Amino acid sequence: MIAMFVAIAVGARRHRYAKLKRVDAVVAAAATSDRAWDADALLARVRDVFTRFQAAWSARDANALAPLLTESYRKRMVLELAVLQAEHRRNTVERPTIRSLIILDAVNAKDHRADRVTVEVIAQAHDVLRDDANDRVLFTDDAEFTEYWVFAREDGEWQLERIRQSTEDPSRTEQQIIAFAERHGFSYDADFGWLMMPNVGYLFRKSNFKTSDINNHVIGYHRDKVVEFYTFIPKVSEQRTGGFFIAQAVLPKSYHDILIRRRRWWSGFVRPRGLRRITLESPEFNRRFCLWAHPIDQANSLELLHPTFMERVASLPFTLDIELVGNFLYLATKDRKNPAQFDTMLDVLNGAFDEMER
Repeated sequence: MIAMFVAIAVGARRHRYAKLKRVDAVVAAAATSDRAWDADALLARVRDVFTRFQAAWSARDANALAPLLTESYRKRMVLELAVLQAEHRRNTVERPTIRSLIILDAVNAKDHRADRVTVEVIAQAHDVLRDDANDRVLFTDDAEFTEYWVFAREDGEWQLERIRQSTEDPSRTEQQIIAFAERHGFSYDADFGWLMMPNVGYLFRKSNFKTSDINNHVIGYHRDKVVEFYTFIPKVSEQRTGGFFIAQAVLPKSYHDILIRRRRWWSGFVRPRGLRRITLESPEFNRRFCLWAHPIDQANSLELLHPTFMERVASLPFTLDIELVGNFLYLATKDRKNPAQFDTMLDVLNGAFDEMER
């Protein structure tokens, strides 16, 4: 058994060495006619972008990020910073130090706009996620990390197009979700981690920055609001039996906590902490749903309780729970059989926006 693992490791190292030799040859050949492909200059650009990116990201400064990124990645970063700000979070990357830069892949195309370079970045930093609203640290990480920074040529300059995580697992990538993002002009990221993971409210009561995970993350603008869709796994070790499809939106209005759940047989035995049960005048609503709210929230006047919208939710082929916490509207379902449900959840978001804009 040990001999087999040794053989596999040796084979992998030889494969990597051969690939790097081929990539070096591509870069060297391209540099003979195009100075942008000079390996030393290219890696210097990567180092400069890495350093400036960490500083701009830590400061939540979209303007400082803009000169470093392609147009599409710039739009994504603006959206992510908007979500962080709505969550009252700040991710500071302190003392970032590059340990190694290696060009892993290179595409030298006839059209410079199709040129691509993937650089393996091994680095270390004091990575801190802060909750500005409560002045507390949510998570820290000092471990060395590996990322794959993809650069594209834009106006003759190498611009950062994407950052891929070394933890990205192709088996978790769902093609239907990628297609959903493309149809609606949204941005997709296979492995998103925990950076913007919600940690408030009932639906995310089990979220944990060490054991939870977000994958298949989609983000975009829709009806002048930042919307997100993703798969949420409260505990990675139980991903085969757990996990949710989540759709969420940043709202202009803030709530303490209002929870609308489809009624289950055990609903009468479970009381979300800090919330009070509210019974409406409609017997049909009370038969189908359970409404819980923070004592400060005027849940009876919530726009989403309009019969037309709630009938739409009740008629769905899967169970959908709704929660409003802070400036966020969350839709969640544990029925993950069909990733095409994101289209249906987007329709539900549209219905929610219609009610809120009346």
